[in-house]
Amino acid sequence: SASELEGVEALDSVEVSKKELEMARQLIDSLTEEFQPEQHEDGYRQRVLELVEAKAAGQEQPVVAPAAPAADTVIDLMAALEQSVAEAKKSRKRHPSAGAAKAKSGSKAQKPAKKPAKRKTA
Repeated sequence: SASELEGVEALDSVEVSKKELEMARQLIDSLTEEFQPEQHEDGYRQRVLELVEAKAAGQEQPVVAPAAPAADTVIDLMAALEQSVAEAKKSRKRHPSAGAAKAKSGSKAQKPAKKPAKRKTA
């Protein structure tokens, strides 16, 4: 039930326009297909049935457990974070607005100070 899910009550305050609702329906309709069970095969069930039939026929087959995940695969989270930050900095430098900001700050620094206006004598 939707009432048993956390955070669902927050959706009561969300307002959706008619256009948004219609677009969502169109998207769902365009992705909806008739279910065709013959396209899907349950390989696990098939292997279990083959083992049951073999055992019923008197054949003994050793059941091999799946290989355990490699324990030597360690992810260095700090290195991944540092790489992510470095890539973000590079992408900010490539952003078009980064060049405009540099041009604005550079133009102010390079302009000479204004000279006071000359006074006219009468």
